[in-house]
Amino acid sequence: MKVCLKCKNNFRPRSNNQKHCDPCRNKKCLFCNQPFIKNRLSSKHCSRECYLKSRWVGIKNCKYCGKKLKKKELRYCSKKCRRLYWNQNEYQLTKKKRIWERKKEIIGKLGGKCTDCGNSDLRVLDINHIDRTKKTRPKKGQYSWQHRLKEWESNMGNLELLCANCHRIHTYIQMNYGDKKVQKRDVNYSSKEDREGK
Repeated sequence: MKVCLKCKNNFRPRSNNQKHCDPCRNKKCLFCNQPFIKNRLSSKHCSRECYLKSRWVGIKNCKYCGKKLKKKELRYCSKKCRRLYWNQNEYQLTKKKRIWERKKEIIGKLGGKCTDCGNSDLRVLDINHIDRTKKTRPKKGQYSWQHRLKEWESNMGNLELLCANCHRIHTYIQMNYGDKKVQKRDVNYSSKEDREGK
């Protein structure tokens, strides 16, 4: 005999890992209203099909081709339509929007315009590290948007906004590109005059 974790009554378990008595496990499905024995306390539906139908109630046409859905179809009329829809739209629907919203927040916190020329066009603004040595790099050397955003948010004091042209000029001077005689070195140019070589 075991003691039910929910109602504290004694019961005879069907298996060694059963923790709740049958009355506590019996429940009605939220979608089809049929009784079922739940495997987990958090179960609210009798099957995966009922769960998915309850999520997408009211969808009558395939999201990719627009054909009318049959009784058992949920959002797409076929696996091919589902694959084509997500291959075409997944990036735009989820990741790209979130990334741009987080990047706009960071740009707003940094002043919203180039610190050198004052250009405020979002399409050309770059986030630059003032001191390159404080920049954290990923272990495998592959930058993802997730890594960049976390690094920018944790390192706001070392960031500035530059437009694409000013950023290229700044990097050219900082890295000593073009001058083969001078060895490459890290130089911290903190002001506009330093970048222009004045």
